[in-house]
Amino acid sequence: MDQKVVYRGEVIQVMESGNNIVYRINVTKSEFGYDDTVYVTYKRGKDEPRILEDDIVTFWGVSKGLKTYQSTLGGQITIPQVNAVAINLNR
Repeated sequence: MDQKVVYRGEVIQVMESGNNIVYRINVTKSEFGYDDTVYVTYKRGKDEPRILEDDIVTFWGVSKGLKTYQSTLGGQITIPQVNAVAINLNR
């Protein structure tokens, strides 16, 4: 934990609460897109553009181990968590 990381991936979900954002981002490039989801928390600056689903981004941050949360269908999901310090919109 607390290891610095950098990933590039495709945003598959955005959950906003003011400037506090949670993204689910697939980070492993495959033949048909991206796989392997990471739970990314980020505090967006007031002049930063919004990141939307299907955007390709690069993000830098600190690995925080695993995050377990409840899916909309009621099941438990456990995936890696990163607290991002910067996100760059690639497309």
